Amino acid sequence: MSKINNYELMWILSAEDSDEAIEKTIIGVKNNISNSGGEINFFENYGKRKLAYELSGNTEGNYYLSRFSMESLKISDLDDKLNKDN
Repeated sequence: MSKINNYELMWILSAEDSDEAIEKTIIGVKNNISNSGGEINFFENYGKRKLAYELSGNTEGNYYLSRFSMESLKISDLDDKLNKDN
């Protein structure tokens, strides 16, 4: 068994996404963490904020933060799952 580490994940969703699309994404990220063997310790919605610079024509985004514990050997699996969903 590998060492359990604490991780932090912040992601930004488009400010133009519907509430339903945002909720679906949040559930998907939480499920990916849990299905990869992680345990979410903290989750916070930081709300809509101005981006540091324009991305794909967007100047604002919805910011989310989660902190979770997971075995260090499983983090690359989670990274693959999260990148595949995008």
